[in-house]
Amino acid sequence: MTEATTPSSESEPLTCVGVDCTSAIDQLYAYLDGHCPQVDREVIEEHLDECSPCLNAFDFHQELQDLVQSRCKSELPEGLRDKVMGALKDLEFQQPSD
Repeated sequence: MTEATTPSSESEPLTCVGVDCTSAIDQLYAYLDGHCPQVDREVIEEHLDECSPCLNAFDFHQELQDLVQSRCKSELPEGLRDKVMGALKDLEFQQPSD
């Protein structure tokens, strides 16, 4: 297994297997939830096979997600999901676009 390469400057992200580590980590929840297109899944899987720091992050997030799912089995109060989704959309609109 190869390690991620160290960036030459602070603005340059870590890279491994052609994908920068920041992008791989940013996509973990979509990957774990099955919301990643197959092409992206394959790139992430290849990256995780070669990058132990990202694999450790993946393992942590997967365990956290499994723990939350196993502990949070009660029904949500009526309307809570809609309120949370609305709040998330409001935050999205407040984010400056690149």
